[in-house]
This record gives sequence, structure tokens and C-alpha cells, in this order.
Amino acid sequence: TGVWPRSLWLRGALNAAALNWRDGAEKISPVPAPPRDGRWHRVTLPVTLPLTLLANDRYSYDVGGMVLERGGGAQVDALGSNGTRIGITGTWGADWLQMLAQRAPDIVVLAYGTNEASDWTLDPAAALRDAIAGIRRALPKAVVLMLGPPDQIGHAGQLDARCTPAAPAGLHRIRDAQLQVARDTHALFWDWQQPMGGPCSMAKWQASQDG
Repeated sequence: TGVWPRSLWLRGALNAAALNWRDGAEKISPVPAPPRDGRWHRVTLPVTLPLTLLANDRYSYDVGGMVLERGGGAQVDALGSNGTRIGITGTWGADWLQMLAQRAPDIVVLAYGTNEASDWTLDPAAALRDAIAGIRRALPKAVVLMLGPPDQIGHAGQLDARCTPAAPAGLHRIRDAQLQVARDTHALFWDWQQPMGGPCSMAKWQASQDG
């Protein structure tokens, strides 16, 4: 109940038609028009839920997401894609850092490394350094925290036969690279593998579940 500030990420075409919204009281109002420059812009609406967007032309605006928040406390925004690697941030374009800066987070958490562990052609440090450098430019006061990959069971690529079942042989390589980058860039690093029990711990976890 009550009024909730809601932010919309909108990207309008050069000839975008007007966009309206209907609130919980069935009142229809125009959405403040962002610049029609083909880039993402944040628009904030004082919303009485439920909210319905009313588009006069389906091709005028892209909606890149919504943020609904009210009151204090910790807020967590998650941006995750299964199967991706830290290098994906280099394909998002410059707008993602602008959008991140407008959220003004206190902490930015980078949780990558699981998928990199089986790729020996990858330089695990280079993409991390690039991503952290961009975050630092956009958010010079934010804390950057890297989560190391958890212990794993390998299914492809080079495997570490010391573990039964085998683990990805590159897991320690990714973890060491993340730790070194954290030291060099003054970021925080949390080693996920250690509280699990260290190397080969995933096999032990799996065995305990099977029993």
C-alpha cells in the first residue's frame, strides 16, 4: 500500500511515441520522456501499485528493467547470467557503468570464476582488471569484492585427478589470479573454496548427500 518510488530503464527510438502508465487507482499519466537518443535512461515514477505501462507503439521504447524500493535497510541488486564469465562485462557497452553509477552502490560484488576454471586459453586476470578499472572510474568510493569460485566437480577440459570425482585442473589458477588482482587493485577477496573444506571438498559434499 502507499506510494512506492519506481525507476524504469527506458531506451527510446528517435521517433518514439508517448508512453503512459496506469496506477492502482486506474489513473493514467504520461511517463516523463527520456532523451530519444537510443541510449538507456532512468525515469522515476511515484507509483501506487499495481503499475501498468501503456505503449502506443510497441517499437518506440525498450524497457531494460524496473527497480521498486521503499524505506531503508540493505538493498541487493543481482545481475546474473548462467554460463557467463567476467569477460561478458566487456560486451555490455558503456551504458552499464552509467546505470551502475546511478544506483550508487556501496559494494560491487564480482562472482565469477566457475566457468573460467575449465578454459586454459583464458587470461583470468586481464578481464578482471578491465572490469574493476571501469567500476572504479564510475564509482570511485564503492568497495569492490570478488568471490572466488567454489570447489567443483569437473566434467570437461583438463581435470585434477587428485580428487574423486575429478575437479577442474584450472580451479586453483583462477583462484590465485583473483587473489593477485584483488591485492593489486586494493579490492576485497573471499575464498569460497576454503569454508567448504578446501580442495576436493565438493566430492566429499557429494558423497555425504549420496549416503
